[in-house]
Amino acid sequence: MPKIVVSFDVLNSSDIINNKKGRLVGWLASRTKSRESLKTIVEQQVTDEVVRGIKSNLNRAFQEEGIVARLNIEVEGTEREF
Repeated sequence: MPKIVVSFDVLNSSDIINNKKGRLVGWLASRTKSRESLKTIVEQQVTDEVVRGIKSNLNRAFQEEGIVARLNIEVEGTEREF
């Protein structure tokens, strides 16, 4: 079975929080949680979005091409299942 591994490391978690939630919430978050904790939360959200995007795009492409396949996406380093 072919395997594709995708890795990422979010480098601007504070910018992402400021852009998505606003500067006030970003500032409050930085005062109540550590940088590593905020980075982990942002990476989990990004992982969720990436997995959703991969699933929907691959399913659509498989259907268009007439491919019948079992798609299994495993995420290491998180307790969430997809």
